[in-house]
Amino acid sequence: MKKKISLILFTIPLFQTLANEAELVDIKPIYRNYNYQIIIPLAVCTVLILIYITYKLIKKINNNRAHIEVPCDWSLLITEIGKDDNLSPKQVESELVRVMKLFLDEKFNKNFSSKSDRELLQSIEDEREFTGHQKNKLKNFIDGSTHFRFADVSMQVEISRQRVQALKDIVGLFEGRVGGVS
Repeated sequence: MKKKISLILFTIPLFQTLANEAELVDIKPIYRNYNYQIIIPLAVCTVLILIYITYKLIKKINNNRAHIEVPCDWSLLITEIGKDDNLSPKQVESELVRVMKLFLDEKFNKNFSSKSDRELLQSIEDEREFTGHQKNKLKNFIDGSTHFRFADVSMQVEISRQRVQALKDIVGLFEGRVGGVS
């Protein structure tokens, strides 16, 4: 039956040309240029990897810079703060507290500078690296800061001088010097 239908169709001139063309068409494989489809994702991945490596190198370099230790004479710094005539007694007090926190940061590699006075007192109480004498000195200094804030203005200058000496004593105590004198 199929042969009869195909013979009938091929006898009609319209179908005959289609059949002849179909027989002459040679199916060839389609060669597509895949180079760009491979190169572009590889290039993007390479660029992303280079960006990541560069980021890590910059981060490592910055971390190394942050860990460069510059020796600091804390007693000299405290003395200079106390001698600065441009600072009011309240500014001197806030600078002394800031320097004390920075000193403790450097000495014990802990983050004391971001803490409030109450948090600092609690941290000192919980810290096992401090001796009892060191804890008492630090507590007295922080408590003195609270008393200083509410002191009479006429007394603040004298109290400020005493606070400078007290902080020098604390620094000397932690650095192994007696009485804060080098």
